Amino acid sequence: MRRRDHESQVRVGRLITLFALPSWVVASLFLAVYVLLDFVSYIFPLAPFGITPWNPYTGLSFVAILLGGRRYLPLLFVGPLLADLFVRGMPVPLWIEALAVAVVGGGYAAATSFLLRPQLHFDPTISSLRDLFWLLMVAGASAALVACAYALVFAGGGLLPWEQFWPAVLHYWVGDTIGVFVVTPFLLSIFGAPRLPTPTVERAAQLASVCFALWVIFGFARASEFQFFYLLFLPIVWAAARAGLEGVSAALFITQAGLILALDWTDQPVADVAKFQLLMLILALTGLFLGVAISQQERSMARLRLHREALARAARLTSLSALTAELVHELNQPLTAIGNYARIVRDMIGSGEGLTSSALETAEKGVAQVEHASRLIGRFRDFVRTGESEVVPTSVSLFVAEAIQLARPLLENVNVKVTTSIPPNISRALVDRLQIEQVLLNLITNSVEAIASLPQPSGHIAIEVGFSQTPETMDIRLSDNGPGFDPDMLSTGATAFSTTKQDGMGLGLTLSRSIIEKLGGRITLANDAEGAVVTVTLPRELEAGHVI
Repeated sequence: MRRRDHESQVRVGRLITLFALPSWVVASLFLAVYVLLDFVSYIFPLAPFGITPWNPYTGLSFVAILLGGRRYLPLLFVGPLLADLFVRGMPVPLWIEALAVAVVGGGYAAATSFLLRPQLHFDPTISSLRDLFWLLMVAGASAALVACAYALVFAGGGLLPWEQFWPAVLHYWVGDTIGVFVVTPFLLSIFGAPRLPTPTVERAAQLASVCFALWVIFGFARASEFQFFYLLFLPIVWAAARAGLEGVSAALFITQAGLILALDWTDQPVADVAKFQLLMLILALTGLFLGVAISQQERSMARLRLHREALARAARLTSLSALTAELVHELNQPLTAIGNYARIVRDMIGSGEGLTSSALETAEKGVAQVEHASRLIGRFRDFVRTGESEVVPTSVSLFVAEAIQLARPLLENVNVKVTTSIPPNISRALVDRLQIEQVLLNLITNSVEAIASLPQPSGHIAIEVGFSQTPETMDIRLSDNGPGFDPDMLSTGATAFSTTKQDGMGLGLTLSRSIIEKLGGRITLANDAEGAVVTVTLPRELEAGHVI
């Protein structure tokens, strides 16, 4: 549960970045987009006062309050008023307009405030089926109440015939419900995505399949009525299966927009429009539940990979503890033997037998025990340092790419992007590949953990390779946009690479520096204007193939 809460906080931190702007800027943007959406969606009106089969501005209202908070609730009253004024010219008496605005604003203010209740634990990123259920249930119920009250206001004022009361309620409910079901997840995905989606052949094929399905549906609409509508399920299921909630929300938005354009272009009867929108409602529900289920499964798999890595590190530490006990036990014997042989040689020298063959043989036995103890310590050191040391000329691009790949699940989980800059003419580094990859992985991980502690939309780590101040070395510079090193940490360096997290991946400063210094390099720490900077200096291969 704690892990899920942390992930949700990171995603919500990205979502609310837009709302970090001044309130008047956010309010102005909201009202402008609200009126624009009302303008473009004002088609197939049941009456001249705004009952249409698709109301995307309702979905925008939910997004504004869920991300910006209750301080933007007054906008839910101002938006409908401005829309009626600029889009329809306010064709109703002022007292009816005031009641209608109060119904719309009050209804959705109550709905969004309910979702913001701390007891509900609603996640605006819709990270689980539970969150999706609450959004759909609250949106559907509030839209039904608003639709009934809205139609009642106009019917009671004599502007809507009572025989059209229930058709008006149905139209309004369908329009607002689809507005929330389609627009709200789409906008939340846009604001919360790690990056904007890049065009791919697969996405183009999905778009083409939506267009083809709409062409078939409306090309044979008169003869087949709604039989071909279910062709739209194919691209929606495809998008959900491949990209989860982010993909299916975009596919649903495009499908809904295409459906409205096709309905307008083919001049469908209003009754048929309502039927199409009810089918679209079923399509949206199917796609959203499937998309959230797949996204939730992908996040669970990513967490599982991280947990497996943590278990592997824990197992390694357990093995390290066992090896330490074994090392102490095994070192006891050669150290005892070395002490005995040294005393024998000392006694022989004291008795005048220091140059005899027996003394030399005893000394050789002592040397052998020293070498045996050295091998034991070397085996222990190699285990701690991820394996046997094999310093060979190694491509910098190769071990940097491998380290980034090892950190990929953690990078994607908290939306941190890694960029690299490696000169094509840089020579190879003289390193042990496994050891340097482990050090770089530790540095990347610590940067990711530091960035994740900040409420920012994304993070970046830059890895730059360049020539050092001396001709026989090169520098690998890692910088991030995190909080930077603590001044005490920079002065002491005692815990610069360690972590107190239970599932931390840190090697520790001593071991990291031991590995780099054993290779003939060094590590330096600093801060710049954006965050922390770690510079790893390594020996490099010269033209002659050796280090000066």
